Amino acid sequence: MMARFRLHIDDTQIADRHERLARTRWSDQPQGDLWATGADLAWLQQLARYWHDEFDWRPLDARLNAFEQWRRRCSATRRRCPIRPARTSGSTCRSRPAG
Repeated sequence: MMARFRLHIDDTQIADRHERLARTRWSDQPQGDLWATGADLAWLQQLARYWHDEFDWRPLDARLNAFEQWRRRCSATRRRCPIRPARTSGSTCRSRPAG
C-alpha cells in the first residue's frame, strides 16, 4: 500500500547536527598525496563550515515537497521505503519531468 508523506526535518535534528559540527575534533592532514590517504583536511573543514554556518534545510524541505512524496511497505524488509515516482502533465507523448 502506498501513502503520501511530506518531508520535514525536525528542528531538534537540525540543532543536533549544528552542535555536532561545532564540536568536531580535527586530526592533522595525513602525510602523502591529498585524497590518496584520505580527504583533504582544508576541503573537509570548508565543507563542515558550510554545513554549520550556511546550509538551510527549510528551502530544501520546500523544494523537495514541491514533488509528490510516496512511501510504501517493502515486502522483503517489512519497513516503509520512500518511493518517488516521476510524473508530469504535458501536452504531448514526449513530455518529461523537468530536471
